[in-house]
Amino acid sequence: MLARQHVGVLTTALLGLVLAASGCKRQSVSATEPARIITRWKCQSASETGGSVFGLAVEQKGDHITARLFELRGRDGFDILVTYPPGWYDAIRRELIVPLGLTPAATREDYLKSELPYLKFELILSRDRLVGQMILPGSAPSLCTFLRYEPPMAQAR
Repeated sequence: MLARQHVGVLTTALLGLVLAASGCKRQSVSATEPARIITRWKCQSASETGGSVFGLAVEQKGDHITARLFELRGRDGFDILVTYPPGWYDAIRRELIVPLGLTPAATREDYLKSELPYLKFELILSRDRLVGQMILPGSAPSLCTFLRYEPPMAQAR
């Protein structure tokens, strides 16, 4: 009987060593790591954007916000045809500048000085719509409304 108890203890100890050696351990998630949230937006009115349909993806991780504009293939879905350079977010102004030109710039200021077209938004992600100004050099700014885009649920099979 005593031998059986020793075998059980020995087996448990060996199992623990095997699990430790194989790297099986409990993973912990840092409570301080901010969640990454991506929202997608879509401008449904091609007349607002000169005939093209645009989508916007905004990624937020804590206080850091990045955004990218896409020209979409059609009105249905979020099928990307052209990807534009990333935009810049100014947290003090709560302003997002997204280039409409394919020429990337090192900084927001460099892009604005280049007199290339861009979209400018007051960014409040809790809303269901973003109303931006389309800035085309030599033209008056025009409004462009982006609605929050939720992909359709996958069809049950």
